[in-house]
Amino acid sequence: MTARRRPGGQWCPGRRRAITVWQQAGAPDQTAFGMTVTEEEQIVWLGSPDGPHWRLLA
Repeated sequence: MTARRRPGGQWCPGRRRAITVWQQAGAPDQTAFGMTVTEEEQIVWLGSPDGPHWRLLA
């Protein structure tokens, strides 16, 4: 996994938490992630929709 910072050196909101959860899960392959998309939001999840998840910024 490659994490990049925003210009000015700031992390995107939630990025640090996402990296920590990914590492604690044993750094799973990208196939362990899924995505749920509705008209209102986009959510990336690890393992299952009920597992760790992150709302994407629009």
